[in-house]
Amino acid sequence: MNTRQEPAIASEPDDNLDDERIAAWLEANPDFFTRHPQLLTRLRIPHHSGGAISLIEYQLRRLREQNTDMKRKMREMIEAARENDRLSERILRLTLALMDANSLEHCLSICEDILLNEFHADVIVFRLFDPDRELDVDRPDVIVPANAPDLGIFSSFFRTGRPLCGRLKQEQLEFLYDDVDAIGSSVLLPLGRNPVIGMLAIGSHDPHRYHPGMGTMFLQQLATLIGTALERHIKAA
Repeated sequence: MNTRQEPAIASEPDDNLDDERIAAWLEANPDFFTRHPQLLTRLRIPHHSGGAISLIEYQLRRLREQNTDMKRKMREMIEAARENDRLSERILRLTLALMDANSLEHCLSICEDILLNEFHADVIVFRLFDPDRELDVDRPDVIVPANAPDLGIFSSFFRTGRPLCGRLKQEQLEFLYDDVDAIGSSVLLPLGRNPVIGMLAIGSHDPHRYHPGMGTMFLQQLATLIGTALERHIKAA
């Protein structure tokens, strides 16, 4: 004998039967519409495209939308995993190349070549601090006196010690790049640890390529890798 009590259905609203209680009851009794299938086609639900659809049509449409959304998220996850694999391969090639570098000049050339051709950067700028003026590099624009007053515009960047992504301040852009107007967005990496030995700026013509919300795990790895390689040759100078 079935003793299950169904809620009374009234034509007038019941002050004691609010939406939350109805929703809670239906959630606790998911087989209600199985026992009352005729209600599935009688209930009408407004739809954003206009008119109304039955509950069963609404459920089917929602399932299709959820399925489409899940497929989209899966594609995004797969593409992100593939991009991470590609980044890992590039960092590995950079690591192996830097292991074979026999001078500071060679290190800089390797980084510029791989970052421009494999990481598809538009502009690469190194600034290395030389407190004792002993660095032997055949490119004077790379070397900056460690006590240069202009470095004060990067004080907060050095203090955090983390990659900086997006649009740099105008005075920072002018310090780093020859053609400031060609730079839409940048990544700025600190090089070396205690103390910082310099910085690497990676510029893009695209204003949206580098932005503050992007992930920085690979950028931090890149900074550590390049900074360690440069430190080895700087300390040997």
